[in-house]
Amino acid sequence: MILSTVQSDCRIDPLRLRPTPLIINQNHQIIYSNASHTGVLLVKGKEISIFCPGSRLLYQNKDIAKHVEISCIDEDIFNYRGQELNFYDFRCQDIPKDVIRYTQRTCSAGGQEIEIGYPISSNQFV
Repeated sequence: MILSTVQSDCRIDPLRLRPTPLIINQNHQIIYSNASHTGVLLVKGKEISIFCPGSRLLYQNKDIAKHVEISCIDEDIFNYRGQELNFYDFRCQDIPKDVIRYTQRTCSAGGQEIEIGYPISSNQFV
């Protein structure tokens, strides 16, 4: 008799993490929980990145990195460098810091365009 386990997708609610890190998908977009509060559904094997701009990322209250890339295994379990980690054991050390930056573009009546967001790397801003 062969027993097989069927792995399901992952369902996470980033707002349960406090302070809440930025959860970024492979398209470099922030992942938000939906309005029905059922969380975010991720396909098994899908990779996400967790960032804490201006802070450090903690796992089980221990400093792990500035950011990590993890992939969905099942429910709220993710793979990080060959280890199975629970999504809900991540959090930021401090509240992520947003920044305001000038785009060098102008707008009507001599105004100057700005962006408000988070620097993820030297060439990535969300």
